[in-house]
Amino acid sequence: MKPNQLIVVFLGPSLSLEQARQRLPDALFLPPARSGDILHVVKLNPSAIVLIDGYFENTPAIWHKEILFALERGITVIGAASMGALRAAELDQYGMIGIGKIYQDYKEGRINQDDEVAVLHHQHQSNYKAVTDAMVNIRATLAHALEQEIIDVQTAEQMIKQAKSIHYKERKLEDICSKNYPSEQYAQNFLKFLDKGGYINQKALDAELALTYIRNRVMVPHPSPMPVPKTLFFRGLLHQSCCEHFPSFSWDLPEPFLISNLSRIFLSHYSLFVSTAMLWFIATEISKETPFEYSSLHAADVPGLTTSISAYYNLQISVEEIGLFINIGSEVFSQNLVSLLQLLILTIVGCLRIKELQPELDFLQQFIEDFRYQHHLLSKVDFEQWLSTHNMSLSRFIELANYFCLLDFLIFRSNYDALEIKPNFDLKDWFTNVLHYTGVYKEIKQVLSLPNADERLMTKLQRFKRMNSKELLKHGFANEYELQELISAINKMPY
Repeated sequence: MKPNQLIVVFLGPSLSLEQARQRLPDALFLPPARSGDILHVVKLNPSAIVLIDGYFENTPAIWHKEILFALERGITVIGAASMGALRAAELDQYGMIGIGKIYQDYKEGRINQDDEVAVLHHQHQSNYKAVTDAMVNIRATLAHALEQEIIDVQTAEQMIKQAKSIHYKERKLEDICSKNYPSEQYAQNFLKFLDKGGYINQKALDAELALTYIRNRVMVPHPSPMPVPKTLFFRGLLHQSCCEHFPSFSWDLPEPFLISNLSRIFLSHYSLFVSTAMLWFIATEISKETPFEYSSLHAADVPGLTTSISAYYNLQISVEEIGLFINIGSEVFSQNLVSLLQLLILTIVGCLRIKELQPELDFLQQFIEDFRYQHHLLSKVDFEQWLSTHNMSLSRFIELANYFCLLDFLIFRSNYDALEIKPNFDLKDWFTNVLHYTGVYKEIKQVLSLPNADERLMTKLQRFKRMNSKELLKHGFANEYELQELISAINKMPY
């Protein structure tokens, strides 16, 4: 490992953070990986990613194509101990490096199920400590006990069969022991054996082995010769990773990614920032075919550029009309954000008009029905009153509904093939661009510099404690556990 080479490790219950840092003190340790996390980490430009632990049940698991995408970029990817061992066994032929006995057992077919490495564990505030025993640890411990003649073959086989029949969230070796020994004395002897160091934590051993391996290795970029197919769903995940906050939290993150993560607790309309980032990303690609440049915008440039792009496409969509279809919010920075939104929407809609794209009638009808339902305009009288209040004709409403229906389908659902563009997925952080543009980035940076920063952050977090899962999702939290992880981390703020 060369100086200044960034190594990112996804770690949870397999090995304590303290033990891991002893092996690899300069690494960036992040919580167990979930879907999209590796794509976000690629933005850090690491020399290596070590995947040890990952979530898989309460949230979508890491995709295989994420790992292949990192390999395509020349990043060394190592897997061991848990989710990492499983993925490495599946992807080692494409360049992922598997380390340890668990990886070998998966690779050679001695084990083949996810539950072999799954455990019930605490969250961040308790350092992800495992509550149950992994099946791979039970197998390793029983094999050791057999070698030491603490148990016989028949008992070991019975205990393994019993362990496999128990759900991983309830699987505990001590409980299994009491149900399979012929006498209390035998059971006590086995428990004493465990207390004296007989328990084999194979997951921890493999995790340590992987960290030692990467510490002693000099990483040289070797891009995979096989490009990753950019399928519809994978393009959607790439698009999402460019336009959302950095999901994994650590105080050791570089400043832009730390502020990106914390931005969720500062924003009343998080989803609006995500939508703006998604539009900015696509508008930048479209603008390559126009005389205008969108990759870097400042608030002072936008009004003039908006006038120019409106004339270029011969198109008018007012800020007020945008506000009818997109929930803009009332933050102090919203005027800058709305001006940017107007420019981006004009650019993309202008492109749609030139290409003569129209939504399918069924899709448009559903979009209008949803709009009327959300705005409580189900009756004809209410709808006509709404049109009158906003000084809008029915034909103009249908015209705007066409535009925003297409934006919803093509941009926000990543179906942009019809735009005939090939987005450059260099994983530029468009979400952070929006934070900079609106001044939110500067605001968060100032808060973090204050002596009572932790108190201010905790005050802002109070409103989230009363939210249900659906409301949390709208604010960028995958679930309540992710919120608790952030609260725990802020309680341990190092500065």
